[in-house]
Formats: sequence, C-alpha cells, structure tokens
Amino acid sequence: MQLRGRFTLWFVLAALVPIAAAALVSRAILTSTLRDDAEKARKTSEEEMRRTLHEMSEDLSQTVSGLAVREDPYVGGVLLDLETYTGDLPELSSKRVQETGRGLIRQLSLDMLYLLDHRFRVLDSPHYAPAIGEDGAKIGKRIKTSAETAFYHMEEVFVDNHISRVLMLESGRQLSEGDYSVAVVGGRRIDASVLERIRSADNLHVRIVLASGEVLVPSRKEWQDEGEISSYALSGVDGKLVAKVELRVSNDALPVLLEQISLYSLVLALAAIVVTLLLGFIVSRRITRDLDALVEATQAAARGDLDHQVEIRSNDEIGAVGEAFNTMMEDLEESKERLGMAERVAAWQEIARRLAHEIKNPLTPIQMSMETLRKTYAKKHPSFDEIFEESTATVLEEAARLKRIVAEFSEFARMPKPSKSELSLNELVRSQVALYQGSVDIEKHLDEELPTIEADKDTVSQLLLNLIENARDAIGESEGARIVITTARLPKSDSVILYVDDNGPGISADIKEKLFTPYFTTKHAHGGTGLGLAIAHRIVSDHRGKIMVGDSPLGGARFSVELPILSED
Repeated sequence: MQLRGRFTLWFVLAALVPIAAAALVSRAILTSTLRDDAEKARKTSEEEMRRTLHEMSEDLSQTVSGLAVREDPYVGGVLLDLETYTGDLPELSSKRVQETGRGLIRQLSLDMLYLLDHRFRVLDSPHYAPAIGEDGAKIGKRIKTSAETAFYHMEEVFVDNHISRVLMLESGRQLSEGDYSVAVVGGRRIDASVLERIRSADNLHVRIVLASGEVLVPSRKEWQDEGEISSYALSGVDGKLVAKVELRVSNDALPVLLEQISLYSLVLALAAIVVTLLLGFIVSRRITRDLDALVEATQAAARGDLDHQVEIRSNDEIGAVGEAFNTMMEDLEESKERLGMAERVAAWQEIARRLAHEIKNPLTPIQMSMETLRKTYAKKHPSFDEIFEESTATVLEEAARLKRIVAEFSEFARMPKPSKSELSLNELVRSQVALYQGSVDIEKHLDEELPTIEADKDTVSQLLLNLIENARDAIGESEGARIVITTARLPKSDSVILYVDDNGPGISADIKEKLFTPYFTTKHAHGGTGLGLAIAHRIVSDHRGKIMVGDSPLGGARFSVELPILSED
C-alpha cells in the first residue's frame, strides 16, 4: 500500500475506533442496566407477592373470626338453635340459615363458605348447594388441624354454571357451647385476579403451578424457563405443598435495543468512513506531494536525466533534501563529461545510496510531531485542530513510516521470481535437518513414496529454514523440547503437504490471523523484523501453494505447507 493510502487508512481507523468503542461501551452499559432493572423488578415483585398473599391470609382470618362469635346471627344463631332444639335444626331454621348464607358470602366477598354442626354435618354451603346435608368430617378435620391459621386447598365450586376445582385460601373457626358446637369455614379463590395485583411491569411473568406440575393459572405471555425464577409455596393444612406462585422478569427488549445500537453505530461508521476518506485524501495529498516529487526526481536520476530539478515548495526538512538533491544533480551534470562509462555507473550507484540515506535523516523530528498528533487526538485535546494543522503540514508520521519501509521492505521486494525444477521434498528436508545436527533434535516422518514437486530449491530451502527457526525459537532450550517434520501426499489431491510441529507454548487465536502479515512479529525483543513468515507466505504463493498455522498434536504450533506435485504434461 502506498504512503497516501496508509495515511488515509490511519484516518479511517482513528475515526472508527472511538465509534466502535462507544458502541461496545453503550451495549455493555445498556445490558448491565437492563439486567439490574430486571433484578430489581423481580425482587420488588417477589416482596409484593409475599405481602399480598400475607394480607389476604390476615384479612380472611379476621373475616372468619368475626363470624365465629355468639353475637353473630349466622353462627351464633345456629348454635343457639342447636341448644334449643337439642342438636337438630328445624326446617324453618335451616331455610333461614341458607338464606342468610347466600347474602353473607356476597357481602364478605367470599368464594367459599361452609357451616357445620357438632356432628360435622354441612348445614350451609352457598357456594356449592349439593354439599348441604353431607358429611363434612374432612372439612372439620381441616379446621382442627389448621389451629386457626389460613391454609390453601383445592376446592369444588360453581364456576360459570358448572362445577370446577379451584385453588382456595381457607380459614376456619369453631364456636362451642356445652355439648354443641358450630364450625365455619371461609375461603377466597386464588386466580388470575390475584396475580394482577402482583404484576408491576410488562416484562414480569407470573403463574400458579400445582404440586403435580400442572399450570393452574398461566402467565399472560409465553412462559420460558430461563433466567432466575422466584417462587412462593402455597401450603396446605398439613404443611404439604398444594401449589406455588412463580415469577420471572424477562429481558425481551434487550436484543431489540442492542440491534438498534449496532445499526446506529454502523450508520455512524459509514458516515465517518466517507468523511475521513475525503479528509485523508486531501491531507495526504498535501503531505505526499513533496515526497512524490523526490521519488520522481530519484527515478529520473536513475534513468540518467541529470537535468531534472525538484521544485522547492517549503522550507522544512524535505525542502532541504530537495535543495541538496538539486545541488547534487548540478554537480553530477558538471562532472559527467569527465567520467568514463564505468565510473559513471559506479557514481550513479553511490548517488542512489546516499540519496536514500539523506531522505531518511531529516524524518526523525517529523515522527515525534506525528506522535504528538495521535496522542492529542486520542485524548480529545481541545486544541486538536491547531495541533493537527501544524503537525500535518510537516509531513511527520508518513515520513517516519517511509524510513522504516525503505529499510525493512527492501529485502522483501528484492526476492527473485522462482526458478522451478524437479525437486524431491524428502531430500530437501533431510539436507536442511542435517544442518541442525548436534544443536537441536528434529524428528522426521517422511513418506518414502512422496512424488516430486516442481519448485525452486533455494526459495523452498529458505522457507523450510524459516519454519524450523520459528519452531526452534518456540521450544527454546527446555527439557523434552521436540520438533517433528512430516511429509505426506494429500488424498484425492495433486499436492503434497509438509508439517512442522513443535511442543512449545503454541500460538493464540488472535495472533494466528496476523502471523503472515508483513512487519507483524512477537519477537521484538529478539530483533524480529516481522518479514520471516511474510517471505515464507510469498514463497508458497509463488509456487501456487498454501501455508497455514494451527494447533499441533504435540501441544504447540503446527505449520502446514501444501505444494503442487510435478505435472506429467
């Protein structure tokens, strides 16, 4: 990529990184906030659920207790009639009791009401008339066992003109006088109306589930068994579970919000790319204009055009280089008549070397200013525009990059085209491994029936040495270090494959995808230039092959190289 393209790319990255960071932070904050809100809503609803059911129990107990007194005409009146008529109510009293019960169940907002005598016969049951006169021993047992506390029970009642079993909150009391007693049991239905009192948010799901697992009252929305679910046990008179209220808070809105953030971030990123491309093109064009003139002048000098002059547009370091270049060109023009052909060629080579050296020297202060620009941009400095204008005018960062590219890329760019011939990959492996005899133990697993390949022996040797050196650096001098080289023919393919395995620390996933990129290296401390694997990749590409990196069965890294076999044509 040319200098102008690199400079524009840096502008694009400088615009995209803050947008991407803001999007990620926004997503993280939104996710955390919504989850915290959901947790608060769940706890609030859980407290509301406990409070509501407790208040219902207390209210029902007080209502039933208010009936079980001598002064109450419904319960106390029946007890008086039992005493008067020696345990048997006359028909007139029974009708009066039943008529009073029908009004009382509505007045007290009860869904169930039983009245039993001392023999636990049902004297009145306004919620379920067929039960009148039946044996209510089970009801009486529940009253005695409850010890005047409310409990939950599945009860038969009339609902929409038919009998249904519903969940009831019940409370019972017994009023006694001599040999006679009257028991009263009241109940209120636990249904969807109770759940509506608990629901405090649209994303709150509440349902009632029986002990058998059957859903008695479903949630308004589809229930999903995910996230944290709170439950409240509804126990019977014997303490066993009758049913339970379950609630959960969903985060259904979270994916939609995250998708919107991603969409808005993408739109902003596209707009930033367009703006920065235009800005980068304008600025880089100004910066690279003088460098392009120097390159053009150097190329002209290489062609022998000694009359070429560089136009001086600035008084900075690059302008000084241009003036020096013009002076040298004038000197060369004056001396070219006195030099012979051989001397002229040598002079051209020396001038090119010195010119390259002169271009590098003035670029160090340029690099320092560009680093200042990047730091102030990253910190969103309030004087960024002023600093930006000063820094970009001096061609700082790209000139420093030009110096490094000229130094490092020269080796990479001078690689000759491969001179291919018939080559035995096994023999090449044996000869290269022999170079390491006594210094490192390398195991070989070679396919003796491996077909020959068409390749450049020198460049493939360089490739193999690069891979062995990488493996050697990875294993170090640790005890038990191993390097294994394997060759084989790929099944159903016109290629052979070479594996170089080691049992070193391996290569992390985020590094693998960058490993063959020029100038990328993890060995800065050991003088790595980042071109070794890039050269290896180019060698393989020139041979129409493939090179890959993965995890080795030995526990370290594995480099795989595919090369085409020699064509029979």
